[in-house]
Amino acid sequence: MSLPLCAAWLFGCTFVSQNPGADGGGDGSSATDGGPPPTAPPVVNGQSAVRVLGQPDFVTGGSGTAADLFRWAGGIDVADGTLWVDDVDNARVLQWSPEPVIDQDRADRVVGQFDFDSAVAGPSSVHLTPSGAELTDRIGDVAVAGDRLVVADGHANRILVWSQLPKANGVAADLVLGQTTFDGSAAGINADRLNAPSGVWSDGNRLIVVDQGNHRVLIWSAFPTENGQSADVVLGQTSFTSRLVPDPPTTSSMNTPTDVAFDGARLFIVDSANHRIMGWNGIPSENDAPADFFVGQNSGESNGQNAGAGAKNPNPVGLDSPGTIAVAHGSLFVADRANRRVVVHTPSPTSSGEAADAVLGYADLVGTPLETEGQAFAPTGLAVLGDRLYVSDSSPTSARVLVYQLVNLP
Repeated sequence: MSLPLCAAWLFGCTFVSQNPGADGGGDGSSATDGGPPPTAPPVVNGQSAVRVLGQPDFVTGGSGTAADLFRWAGGIDVADGTLWVDDVDNARVLQWSPEPVIDQDRADRVVGQFDFDSAVAGPSSVHLTPSGAELTDRIGDVAVAGDRLVVADGHANRILVWSQLPKANGVAADLVLGQTTFDGSAAGINADRLNAPSGVWSDGNRLIVVDQGNHRVLIWSAFPTENGQSADVVLGQTSFTSRLVPDPPTTSSMNTPTDVAFDGARLFIVDSANHRIMGWNGIPSENDAPADFFVGQNSGESNGQNAGAGAKNPNPVGLDSPGTIAVAHGSLFVADRANRRVVVHTPSPTSSGEAADAVLGYADLVGTPLETEGQAFAPTGLAVLGDRLYVSDSSPTSARVLVYQLVNLP
C-alpha cells in the first residue's frame, strides 16, 4: 500500500521498487533505480514530516517497550514493501509488513525478542544486546539481502544472519560473524573478529560490515556460510591486525566509521570522526584502497568540522559527525548528526567538496535548526522506500521514526 500524494514535498508519490541490499541504512537505503537521472532534489528545504511512528503525534514525546514504541530507534532498511527498524536499547528489530500507513502504527513482527513487551539482553542466537544508557553512539543497523536478514549487534561485537526472513517472533539466527559461538561477545581484531560493528550492507552475494571500533570496513566477497568466517578485504587499515587512526587522515584511513551504502556504481562509507563520507567507484578488491572522492571535505587529507568552518557552522559542503546514509533515486541522503539535519545531494556526488542541494531540519543549508515538531530532529537512521523517506529520530527523552513524502522523482 502506498501513501497518498502530499503537496510538493519530499518523496514523489510514484512507487518505485527497491532492490534488496540497497542501503536504507543503514542501514540502511536503496540502490540506483535504473531510470532517468534526477533533475531536482527529492526534498524541499525545511519540509515537514507527514507521519510519525513510535508516538501518537508530532508533539507527544516518550519511549517504551511495545509494538508501537521505541526506546532508541537506529538503523533502518526496506525491502519489498516492508520496513525494518533497529530498536537498539530494546535489543530488537521491529518489522512492518506492509509498511505502516498511520501514525504510531504497530509493528507486525519482532526479531531479537519472543514478544513485543520483552527486552531480554543477549547475546544468544535469539537475543540481541542493548547498548546501555551510558553509550551515546547507538545507531545499530539492519539489512535485508534477498531472503536473508543481517543485523549488527554492535554491543556484542558480532553480526547475526538469518538465512530466511523471520516469519514469527523470536526466531533464532543461523549464522554469527565476529564470534565463533552465539554466546560470545568479546571484541577483537583480525579478519574474523569485530569491535562494535555498526553499518551493514549486502546484495545477497557480498557482505560489507562497518567495524566501527577497529576504524575499518570488512568485505566478504562471497556471502559467508560459517560462524566466525574471515573477511576477504579490509578498508581503512593496511592489514587485518592494525587499527591506526592518523590525524590528519589519509585518502584511505578511517576514524570511527558508522555506515555503508552502495548504489550499484559507487560505494559510500561514513567516516564519522573525520566528518566526511568516503566514495569509491565500485567496490574495492584490495586492502586499504584509497577513496576516489570525499563528501563533506575538499580533499582526502582534511577532516575539519563543517569543511573547516568549525562546530555550529553548517554549510552546503561540510558535515559534523555524520552517522548514516541512504542512496535512492539518484541521490545521496546524509544524516548530519551533530548539525541535527539531513542533507541531500542530487545527483549523488562523484567528486570531492560537492555542495548539497537540499536539507531537512533547517530552513536552508546555512541557517539554524527549525523548532517545529514535524521539522526538528536528531537523525540516527535513514531509509527510502519508494516515494517515502524514513528518518529515525532519537534522543534521551524521545524515540520515533519520521516519514517524509518525496517529490520531483524522475
